[in-house]
Amino acid sequence: MKAQFTKSNLLTALQNVRAAVGDGTLPILSHVLITPKNGETKITATDLDLRATTTLKGGVEDPTAFTVHADTLLGLVSRVADPEATITITGKPSEGRVAFLANGSQKFRGALPVLAAADFPKEAKTRDDYTFKAKSCELKNALRKVVGIVSREDGRRYLTGVLFELSEKTLTLVSTDSHRLAVSKVSIETDEEKSGEFLVPGRAADTISRALSTGDEAVDISLDAKFVAVDAGNTAYRSNLIAEKFPAYKNIIPKNFESDVTFNRAELIQALRVTGVFTDANNPRVTLTIDKETAKLTTENADKGEGEATVSSEYAGASVAIAFNVAYMLDALSNIDTDKVVMRINGPKNPCLFKSPNGSNYIHIVMPMRA
Repeated sequence: MKAQFTKSNLLTALQNVRAAVGDGTLPILSHVLITPKNGETKITATDLDLRATTTLKGGVEDPTAFTVHADTLLGLVSRVADPEATITITGKPSEGRVAFLANGSQKFRGALPVLAAADFPKEAKTRDDYTFKAKSCELKNALRKVVGIVSREDGRRYLTGVLFELSEKTLTLVSTDSHRLAVSKVSIETDEEKSGEFLVPGRAADTISRALSTGDEAVDISLDAKFVAVDAGNTAYRSNLIAEKFPAYKNIIPKNFESDVTFNRAELIQALRVTGVFTDANNPRVTLTIDKETAKLTTENADKGEGEATVSSEYAGASVAIAFNVAYMLDALSNIDTDKVVMRINGPKNPCLFKSPNGSNYIHIVMPMRA
């Protein structure tokens, strides 16, 4: 077996699949499967929940598949100094090891133990009941806005995923940790207008978001009762779904609001950051007191002290004071792309909605903190 690559291409390929490498509980899951064939090489990683496969063009002779420890190979490739160095992997995998050769401004030779390709988990068949396309940049942006608030609590698995909701020509992405809720929408291209709900693990959604490019090229997505698959250029990701029901999120979003407040987004973020110095994990509270033309943010901490900042606001209602987790507010504002942000309120104890002034493709709900 002989396969040849440039250092930069092999490094990118290994980085694209690294998130799917297992934790070593089963030795084979800490390996990547390398499959050279017909002038290209596929590199695959899986932890049994998430599977990633990337394709590399390159010279291949006598193709034989094998597996090698992922982090060892990634460590070697990343430390080769010359980005255009030629890296050759050669040998007889049946003998239990292959040679690693780097030939460039720096020369290196090593040997890597391998495991049999037959021991690597096979890819399960999917039905691809729902197939559609989305622009890479739009899907990446929409996923980025929701993955950050996925719950890390394993006890409620339905909160550890991102809801993929299909309806007509729209993919709606939803996540919540029970304290806040994010909803982001993406236009899709599909020949069949089907509807359905699918719960994608948060880690898989985050991995896919990071892998997608910022270009306008189309990304292929398929879903069925058990799996989601996303083809992001040279790399394809496939993940098991969470077999639980996502909360009825539409019931959480208020139908009407008493008042709207408009802020300069950058000004409000800066005020939250400076007053946030006086908060910590045990006391993350910031109180936002809103009047007709100004709003005041105050924080108080027995150990750190207290702070106050004032920002301009556009508001026509009665004065109201609402307490928030400062990190939750910053997360909401960071995912809105406009200069101004609208905050919709129903008094000091009910959910507040953050959105751009004219946008409907992204909303972020935050629950106020109780006294």
